[in-house]
Amino acid sequence: MVRRRKNPEERRREIVAAAARLAGKTGLGSISLRSVAQEAGVAPGLVNHYFPAVEQLVAEAFAQLGGDDLRDHFATIRKESAPVQQMRIYLRSALAEQPDSMRLLAVEAYYLARYHPLLSDALTVLVDAWDSEMAHLIDEGTRNGAFRSDDPMKSAIHIFALIDAFALQAVALSHARLGIVREMTIQATERELGLAKGSLQLDVA
Repeated sequence: MVRRRKNPEERRREIVAAAARLAGKTGLGSISLRSVAQEAGVAPGLVNHYFPAVEQLVAEAFAQLGGDDLRDHFATIRKESAPVQQMRIYLRSALAEQPDSMRLLAVEAYYLARYHPLLSDALTVLVDAWDSEMAHLIDEGTRNGAFRSDDPMKSAIHIFALIDAFALQAVALSHARLGIVREMTIQATERELGLAKGSLQLDVA
């Protein structure tokens, strides 16, 4: 049987996918040329050929995971047509007490980005994409009268700033403290969107 030789772009995608799988399991800090080679089932020299600097591989793996997560979240949100329910679906996920792997990766990326410009760039692109998607959702809700926002982009950034603070604390802090921060975030989001108090209350696992 003749084995098909993979073209460079296909091989490169496979290496990035292997790095993304590894990051999803054990964090961005686990990515090295050797660990990715083992995950991909190839020689370390091949990974080094496509990614001479591991920082580039880390950035691309994070970008892939973050992009997939963004698409999945908004695909779920968009299944619901009512704007208030869309926001409730988002908050239920974002304010879960046990952070999912992507939220943990994002916290890690915020820290590492200070030292790795390529990861900083990837993080900036991802944050901008989240801002744009949320601003669009808020704008739609404002147009149909469900929300009130003079500046949907500013509202999106305000909400995400609170969500980011919650995510950081969810990594290590107590249940009691998280409950207070969660309640504050929900109430602040209601005020930001011109909703009556209690409009976004939810049961969070």
